[in-house]
Amino acid sequence: MADFDGNTRVDFSDYAVLAEHWLQSDNPFFWCRGADLNDDGKVDFIDLDEFAGNWLAESIGGLRENSYLIIDDFESYNDLDPSDPASNRIFNTWLDGYDNPATNGAVVGYSHPPFAERNIIHGGSQSMPYFYSTFFKLSKAERAVNPPQVWTTKGAGMLSLWFYGDASNYPALMSIVLNGGPEVYHENVNALRTDTWTQWTIDIQAFTGVDLTNIHSIAICFGDRDNLQAGGQGKMFFDDIRVYHPK
Repeated sequence: MADFDGNTRVDFSDYAVLAEHWLQSDNPFFWCRGADLNDDGKVDFIDLDEFAGNWLAESIGGLRENSYLIIDDFESYNDLDPSDPASNRIFNTWLDGYDNPATNGAVVGYSHPPFAERNIIHGGSQSMPYFYSTFFKLSKAERAVNPPQVWTTKGAGMLSLWFYGDASNYPALMSIVLNGGPEVYHENVNALRTDTWTQWTIDIQAFTGVDLTNIHSIAICFGDRDNLQAGGQGKMFFDDIRVYHPK
């Protein structure tokens, strides 16, 4: 990572370090600062190219911000009529329980356009509104990953997504499911009541039994499918679902 000063961003202070040691492969100081980004024994244009790729990026615990797969950033969805070949409504990708409310309490998107959220956003101009109900049922919204993705190309990584809740939300188990496999739960049921953008990161190795070389679906769920109880309801927003790779 090109974050030489450890402030979690690659910015002008890091550029100054790189410039100071430009082409000085015999200077021992830059080794501890990591200016030789590709470990070839010198600081040159190859390192500058890598530095540029990280410019103003944030780092996540040893993971490179510019080394990630986008699962969904919610920017491609629109409100066009289904008869239009360019129509891409959010609830036609994230399949929910709208047609089966007795068994699935999830509803993605608004009932009238704009169907995606355009005010409460983490990045870009849209996020996904998600209404859930856990009254003796599971809430599940699932999308296909097409084409399937390989999440282990550069080794183990982290699944990252951002969520935004509401103080009035009913506390419930929140989980991620890959390829229809076992749930990986968020550790805090009250996180759903946090009305600020919160990042949730999961080591992809936590998805036991899932073929990480062939990810074809991802689901966001609320509730415990093995222990359905009288629960409640709430509204969440999700944005910027990514998989980060090691640096």
